[in-house]
Amino acid sequence: MYQEMTIHGFGLDPATRLPVIMLNDASDRKVPLWLSAGDLVPLATDLIGRELSGGKEAVDLVKVILKNLGLTPERLFLDDEADGSYRSTLQLSGPQGEIVMPLAPREAILMALRYSLPVMVSETLLARLTLPSGSSDRPPVGGKKESFVELLEKLDPAEMGKFPM
Repeated sequence: MYQEMTIHGFGLDPATRLPVIMLNDASDRKVPLWLSAGDLVPLATDLIGRELSGGKEAVDLVKVILKNLGLTPERLFLDDEADGSYRSTLQLSGPQGEIVMPLAPREAILMALRYSLPVMVSETLLARLTLPSGSSDRPPVGGKKESFVELLEKLDPAEMGKFPM
């Protein structure tokens, strides 16, 4: 059984100092999804890059490929894993029926944001991650795409690991 949720905001968890994406459902249930600092950089780059493009539509390779194959993204599924992590899969519809493909968490979140996809969260993952009622529905730092700039400015480069340039 799955519960439909939407991406509500982004922030930095003060306890773990990890980027967190907040999901909400219609009953205002809140679920945080933590990402590694390394996942944040590509996610922020994509979102900020689109904001800075000045309204010009850049060619989205994934969008072009999906269109040429006749595939439409339908929804994103998040399932609990035995090791305490979560697995994400994308459901696509096309001429031959439904296709389900695994995605890394950051790609899954990007797809959900780009295509305004519902995020279907398994009941076991909900039970493990749902915040207590009365918790703030706002992530610790901002809640809008623009807060990524602030978030990146506050991150310590040593926490992000080393990335070749």
